[in-house]
Amino acid sequence: MTPERLTAATTRRSAEPTGSRPLLVLALLLCLFGGSALAADATDAVAAADAADAVDAADAVDAVDAVDAVDAVDVVDATDATDAENDDFDHFSTGFPLTGAHKRVECDSCHVNGIFAGTPDRCGACHNGTLASGKHADHVAGSSHCGDCHRDSAWTPAFFDHAGIAGRCASCHNGNSAVGKHARHVLATQTCELCHSTFSFSRVRRVDHSAVLGSCASCHNGNTAAGKSGDHIATAAQCDTCHGTNTFSGARFNHADVVPGSCSGCHNGSSATGKSPNHIATSQSCDACHNTITWSVTNFDHSGVVPGGCITCHDGSRATGKPGNHLVTNQPCDTCHSTLTWSGATFDHGGVTPGTCISCHNGGSATGKPGNHVPTSQSCDVCHGTNTWSGARFDHGRVAPGTCFSCHNGFIATGKTPDHIPTADSCDLCHNTNSWDL
Repeated sequence: MTPERLTAATTRRSAEPTGSRPLLVLALLLCLFGGSALAADATDAVAAADAADAVDAADAVDAVDAVDAVDAVDVVDATDATDAENDDFDHFSTGFPLTGAHKRVECDSCHVNGIFAGTPDRCGACHNGTLASGKHADHVAGSSHCGDCHRDSAWTPAFFDHAGIAGRCASCHNGNSAVGKHARHVLATQTCELCHSTFSFSRVRRVDHSAVLGSCASCHNGNTAAGKSGDHIATAAQCDTCHGTNTFSGARFNHADVVPGSCSGCHNGSSATGKSPNHIATSQSCDACHNTITWSVTNFDHSGVVPGGCITCHDGSRATGKPGNHLVTNQPCDTCHSTLTWSGATFDHGGVTPGTCISCHNGGSATGKPGNHVPTSQSCDVCHGTNTWSGARFDHGRVAPGTCFSCHNGFIATGKTPDHIPTADSCDLCHNTNSWDL
């Protein structure tokens, strides 16, 4: 009941006639002068009057309560009508549909003082920290609108658009404003975008080794990144001593730190290339013959080769053998050749059968008779020694007398000198076969 109605009810009760008070006085007089019977009648009359007053008062209260009930119904009806009007209002027609959390916001939170015109429809105009909650102190720095990342249902989860971000990744991805490097992250600079994309941290596009700090092994340890394989060459050198940053293949091995004579520690056919099946049988270390640039032999050390064992290598397959025009012989190579060069062979004629020179000195296998050689069918060794062609010892015993000029004609052999006595006689008429002197 309102204060106004309560006051009106009280006023009505005080205005009603007080008929019971004269009767009470009359009852007292009768008791004094008229006896008990009259007094009893008077008392009954007073009680009846009081009962009537009580009924009238109750009726007045009921009337007021009825009015209050009607008023309450009116208020409820008015409220329901207002709510119905609000529910029926199409907020979409304003260009700003109420969706998500905006459905639960009171109208006057946006329409201040009941003013509808000019109500902002951009997130930042309300979410500025005054009208509504805005960016917190450690919010990612950016020029994007709230709706670019957030949904109207809740601030989280945000769908972050990196397109409007200024500055370096680490300015946000520092472990406070946004997820930063984890404890097992590769030691690197703060330039996240060199390796990561804006879609996912887990899908690393590539590792830019220019941004990597520390040594190769700090990552390539078999846990963070691929490390040495089980059959890797035993070495304490850093990965980049031999490998590039694009691929492990095609390593450029630096042999500078390898102990001489220890080649087979790696070149064993497993860790690195070893001897081929047709390799010369030897116990020498690789670097005795090969260098670290190429397998091609540059300086074969024959000191470990058993004398007379040349053919075990120089068989035409493993190493150069006899050419097609080589002298027919079963002598080992080192009988005539040295280990420095094939040229300048020192042929040992000791094993050659006398009179068989022509089998080699035929102009094909070895030097034969020159064009101006004395016509003869004699074997080379009849006149020549095995050391040199010069200084031949010609045996004139088989020369027919009077035929000297066939050789001593100035071309094949020494002929007459310019101051020789003019004569047509044969040389042997004056000279002998030992000397030109007479």
